Parts: sequence; structure tokens; C-alpha cells
Amino acid sequence: MEDTKSYWISHGLKFSSYYSKNSYGLKKYLSRFLELRSLSVVKLIKNENLDKVLDVGCGSGEHMKLLSYRSKIITGVDISLQMIFQAKKNLKQLNINNFELVLGGAESLPFKDNSFTSIICVGVTDYVPNPSRVLSECYRLLKKEGHLVFTIPKKPSIFFFLRGKFGGLLKRKIFGMVPVTNTLSKKELCLLLDNSGLKVISIGSLWTSIWIVKCVKK
Repeated sequence: MEDTKSYWISHGLKFSSYYSKNSYGLKKYLSRFLELRSLSVVKLIKNENLDKVLDVGCGSGEHMKLLSYRSKIITGVDISLQMIFQAKKNLKQLNINNFELVLGGAESLPFKDNSFTSIICVGVTDYVPNPSRVLSECYRLLKKEGHLVFTIPKKPSIFFFLRGKFGGLLKRKIFGMVPVTNTLSKKELCLLLDNSGLKVISIGSLWTSIWIVKCVKK
């Protein structure tokens, strides 16, 4: 079986199709979850300084579309060239032009220090080997008083059965997705944040599946 990074590089487009509201069966619930996740993230960040925004793991540009209208410039970065091309196509179809797209990984982002006023990182720390490295990179790239909103899988969760070996196989068969790499309790999440240098503004959750965290760089 291919590793997680290879999966997202090669098969990210399949996952992006779940943002469509035309899904059916169990996939409809995944689409609804993704919709609510996006709305929650955008609600947390939309009133902050969106002069220069970075979407880490931008995928097909779903969150870029939602934030572009208030941003001076919004940058998306993703490890998948397929997703970069798809994001460009999706944004152009909506006549959105205040964007740039860059190929790169979340644990070593190809940007200068203090480059962005706001960063979102959605569905990325689920799969990376080192979530703390991702937060360190976000801290490095944020301007002073800049905000970060990110998600990470939560435990305990009513979806725990999808995170074991059998659940992982089921998830792969039904949704074509690999299992998450990281899950954190509230205590573990707070420890991760304590070591990040970021000041926590809020910690919420969605469907007991993920934490949704808002931080600021002081």
C-alpha cells in the first residue's frame, strides 16, 4: 500500500470531489462534514487581517475561493501538482485573480519569514509526520499579531472505529482515503500549542472528529 504522502500527491483530486454537494450515500455525509468544516474555519478567520493570506494544503482551492473576496492576495501551497493545477482552474472559472499557487510541503514551506497576515491549515496535520513542525513553520511565516486557524483530528471521537486497522480498510474502500496519522486529546493538543509559541484564542470541535483551533502570533 502506498504511503500517505504519495497518496495525497497522486490521489488528492479524488478527495476534492467530496466538496461537491452532488455526493450520495455515505459520501454525502463526508461532503456535509467538509462543508461545515470550511464554514467553521472561514467564520473564525474572516474578520482578521486578510491582507496576505496563506492556505497551507490548499488542495483544489475550496478555502481560497471563500476567502479571496476579502483578501488583497491569497497564496495556496500544496504538495500535489495535480491539486495546484485544479485550484488554478477552479479560481479562474470564478474570475478570481488575486491569488498565487506554489508547490511545497507543510513542514518546510517555501516562503520568507513574517510574510503573511493570516494562515489557514485545514486537513493537513491529520497526515504529516510532525504536526509541531507545521505549527513552527506557520509561526515563522506569520507577521506579528497574525492569526492562524488550523484543524487536527480529535480523540476521543465517535469515529474512532475508522481509525483502527479495519476502519482504515473500510475508509479506503468506501472513500478511497488513507487513515489519519495523528489524533490528539485536549491535553495533548494544549501541550502541542504550548510548545508552538502561539497564543491560543479558541479551541472548538466539529462532530467530535476534529479540533478547530485559532491562534495569534504575539
